[in-house]
Amino acid sequence: MYTARRQAEEKCRALAPGKVPWSPKMQGFWDCMSLWKLLLKGKKGCRVSSRKVRRLMKKTELPQAWGKPEVDLEDCLKQERSLYKQAKHT
Repeated sequence: MYTARRQAEEKCRALAPGKVPWSPKMQGFWDCMSLWKLLLKGKKGCRVSSRKVRRLMKKTELPQAWGKPEVDLEDCLKQERSLYKQAKHT
């Protein structure tokens, strides 16, 4: 049984995406990045759930995000990613 488990362990995929433990602070960064990504997708013509966008806008307290132009959305996403990376390493 031991060898069977070892073989299964070697073949199974280890899940450690990002290796960042969950915290409310980190979730806030993640929510903001998700909002900016969804809005960018919508501006590019992809189908995006408006309910999901509204929920994220309410959660992140960014109600003015909907009307921003695509260039501003890209800038906001870049800024949010850099803030997330800084918070991740501290």
